[in-house]
Amino acid sequence: MILDEPGTFLQRTPPAWLGTGLRAGGAWLGAAGVPLPVLNPERAMLLHVRRTEGE
Repeated sequence: MILDEPGTFLQRTPPAWLGTGLRAGGAWLGAAGVPLPVLNPERAMLLHVRRTEGE
């Protein structure tokens, strides 16, 4: 996805984590979740989630 392409998002600004990435524990993710950007209907987003040990 090209984040700075005009017409990508329906909202004014995408979530802050989208530009920097997100690191969170499973319990937090299970309780809070991840705010996803509101995309235009013709757009899609694929998230890559990775488990890390000892963090």
